[in-house]
Amino acid sequence: MKKIVYKKPGCVMIEGDDIPKVKENEVMVEVECVSLCGSDYKLYAGTYDAPHTYPLVMGHEWSGTIVTVNEDENEFHPGDRVTGECSMWCGKCSNCQKDKNLCAHIEKFGITRDGFAAQYRIMDKRFLHKAKTQTDYDVLALAEPLAVALHGIKKIRKVCAFTGKKVAIIGGGSIGVCIYLLLKEYYKIKDVVIFETDKEKAIFLRETFAAEVCSSNMFLQNDGYKSIYQNQEYDMAFEASGTSKGIITAAHLLKIQGNLCLYGLGKDYYADLKIIVMKGLHVTGTIGGSGEFETVVQFIEENSERIRKLITKKYYFTEIKTALEHTPKEGEPVLKQQIYFRKDENYSGKK
Repeated sequence: MKKIVYKKPGCVMIEGDDIPKVKENEVMVEVECVSLCGSDYKLYAGTYDAPHTYPLVMGHEWSGTIVTVNEDENEFHPGDRVTGECSMWCGKCSNCQKDKNLCAHIEKFGITRDGFAAQYRIMDKRFLHKAKTQTDYDVLALAEPLAVALHGIKKIRKVCAFTGKKVAIIGGGSIGVCIYLLLKEYYKIKDVVIFETDKEKAIFLRETFAAEVCSSNMFLQNDGYKSIYQNQEYDMAFEASGTSKGIITAAHLLKIQGNLCLYGLGKDYYADLKIIVMKGLHVTGTIGGSGEFETVVQFIEENSERIRKLITKKYYFTEIKTALEHTPKEGEPVLKQQIYFRKDENYSGKK
């Protein structure tokens, strides 16, 4: 079989390997499709600023088909279409009882442990999630970012009712759009605005998703207490840009005692956070999507055509270096690039 390996920053190689064998509580998956995440690009560039390792089989957003199960397996069967989690949790520690994404023994597929950019992958069934047979592989490979988006949304929903609320999303990248789709289509929130400074991407989001997008005057400066306490209009904000400016922009947009959810893993955060204190904001951090996959797989099944619009380019797996080094042309949006392992010039994520 073939697999895609980061040997070190700036060096990605396609290597051959033996097809692994299935053990107890495991299944073998034939991987169809892998979506590229921001962390994949950063691991290639050597700029990923969280725990990671090299060499490493890349990829943690994926879809595939079960080809082999062990003799005692009765939940999964050959032919099942599946996707899986990024977080590799133990399920036993006290952290797991609160949030498996914060497991005291956490590992991350495609980041600290070998991922799914391989033609075949052995998987512990704990981390697998089954989809209907008519679910296309390309949209199913978007389950992980949707689960990450939903995990943060659910944290905010615990402390803030959504009815009649106005929401700001900072950053119109793939996570920002996943947040937008879930808020609009799953939670049916009417007033959701994406703040995106890239003018071309803003146009793409308006035309493709019919989103309300603000691409100017993102950074708001409060001049005094009257401005701070009276002039802002958003009840909650989801920061998905991973930048200091994004955090401060969100804080300035929020009403007093508003709710702010932070998704980003920016390399360096430098920000004057007095506005958070002065407004009495409630700030929540979120990471991972474990616990949300059953919901998002169903969401994908019901909204596949709308979700598929996240995919902006596809490559055969031998073109991985081209995908990682892709420089968008002027006016070319890039949200999700995908690689696939089955040679088909008309590949559409179906089989």
